[in-house]
Amino acid sequence: MIYLVHGDDIAKSRALIANQQKKLNVEKRTEVVLGETDTISIIEASKSGDLFGNSPFLVVDASKASKTVLDEFANNIENIGKNAVLIIFFNKELTKTNPVLQKVIPLDIRTSLSIKTAEGNVFKFVDALFSKNRKATYTQLQNLYKEDADTFYIFSMVVYGIRNLANVAFKSAAVFKMNPYVKTKAEAQLKNFDETTIKEIYSKLYELDKKTKTGALEPDLALTLAIEKVLNS
Repeated sequence: MIYLVHGDDIAKSRALIANQQKKLNVEKRTEVVLGETDTISIIEASKSGDLFGNSPFLVVDASKASKTVLDEFANNIENIGKNAVLIIFFNKELTKTNPVLQKVIPLDIRTSLSIKTAEGNVFKFVDALFSKNRKATYTQLQNLYKEDADTFYIFSMVVYGIRNLANVAFKSAAVFKMNPYVKTKAEAQLKNFDETTIKEIYSKLYELDKKTKTGALEPDLALTLAIEKVLNS
């Protein structure tokens, strides 16, 4: 069973993926990035179940794959294991010339388009978190949940926040490309963190992200641990 999920509303796309996993009663899913993981490895993974005979549930993020890689992947879609669930994910709306989209149309693969309509309170949440305002952080988090924001999306915005701090703290070249308002915010929030703390938070978020993508940790718990790591650092 193959699905194509694309569009710039990452929260909605992630919610669709999570809902499909829940609907199929699958406990563990594997997420890979196309390009970092080659097509042959993905095909092989789709044909191998776990020790209990459960079929694989694979999410392939093809958002940053080159045209050459996409062409190869598209030409091998029909080789995906028959019992596997494969979700091909793009964080943008695909054009008609995209090789994967061209391939899935004649195969009658289910396709979902997620278009972003509003940012909601996510930037207020990030601002409160890295200002270490516990009450405001959890208030804004509740607002996000009321808007049906996806946990993966909220977690990605925590990563976005620490990345901005790191860029400013370590004078990364990316600073010159930052929005002036975002840069000013990050500079003000730096008083709450030293360089060692920023590295520790970054490392912790990477660890949590890896565990959620391999199914070793529930996304909601990972988000809570990430928030508490920032607030208590």
